[in-house]
This record gives sequence, structure tokens and C-alpha cells, in this order.
Amino acid sequence: AVVVNPYACTMSRNFMRVPELKEAVKITRVPDHFIFSIESVGALKPGVILAEALRILKMKCHNVIRMADESLEVEGLNE
Repeated sequence: AVVVNPYACTMSRNFMRVPELKEAVKITRVPDHFIFSIESVGALKPGVILAEALRILKMKCHNVIRMADESLEVEGLNE
């Protein structure tokens, strides 16, 4: 069986308490799939919040890469 509505799935693991069900049920996940929700009180739309959050995350990732490159250069390990 496949969960029809992933938003409604609570990933209850109670089935593992019953030996017959433990062997019959297999839970898998899509490794690069995330379900989340963004709540807003109206000042900003959820899409705007997501776009800004992703922009900030991207900037922070670039900073980490830059600092790692600088650190490698100081250590003489950068090729």
C-alpha cells in the first residue's frame, strides 16, 4: 500500500509492536523529498517567506564555501 495523502501521514510506528504487522509493513522515504508548511499571519505571503528564506540560505552556503576555500588557501591545501 502507498500513503495516498502524505500530509495526513503521521509515520506512526505502532505497527512495529505487532509481530505480524512488523513483517508486513515496509516504510520507505524518498531521500530528496521534504514535506513542510509555511504559516503566515498575513504580512507576507508564504511564497515570499520561502523565497526570502532560500535567498538567505543560498547566501550563507556561499559564505561557508568561501570561508572553506580561504581556510584551505591559508593551509596551502587548495589546488
